[in-house]
Amino acid sequence: MPAPATASEHFPDHDVRRPTLKVDAKGRALVEYTTQQGRRRHVLAWGAINAHHPDQKVKQVRFKYDFTGGRATYKRAIWRKFANRCKSYDGPALAYFVAGCKARDGSYWALQTWQRRLPLLGFTPWLDVQDNWELHLSHWKGPLPVLEAGSNGAEPKAPGTYPPGEEPRPREGEPTGSAHGELL
Repeated sequence: MPAPATASEHFPDHDVRRPTLKVDAKGRALVEYTTQQGRRRHVLAWGAINAHHPDQKVKQVRFKYDFTGGRATYKRAIWRKFANRCKSYDGPALAYFVAGCKARDGSYWALQTWQRRLPLLGFTPWLDVQDNWELHLSHWKGPLPVLEAGSNGAEPKAPGTYPPGEEPRPREGEPTGSAHGELL
């Protein structure tokens, strides 16, 4: 399954209808959607590209938002005459893709929607927020990261992920299986 795009941030409204995405020549995105209450939102977003690998020494990139369609930032509703300069999306396949485009600088923008709060193990949601669909905005340039996961065969109680070739190996003289029902 294709991965979610990097550096995605979700909007405060959930279960939105008719989401659209436009990007202007200045690298600002205009995301428009209709809320559950029927209100049309015009949200400007800018300033974030390519999230960093989590590191306490490196500040994570974040979008700046204007939920007034430009009034708060530019003292006028720029969403009304927003000139979309984004080309058709020709990037990698994305899970839960809603809309996307390729900006003039070669970067990609995407809207995706998914249910982040679903209960684990396939349980039926018992709270209203657990089955909400969140709308996420992403902006990146270059290839998407690849997640490789596997289980740690040397220690069945501690599954983990390891880069290829760095999987733990049993110490000399130790059996390669375990007494935990693992087949040898």
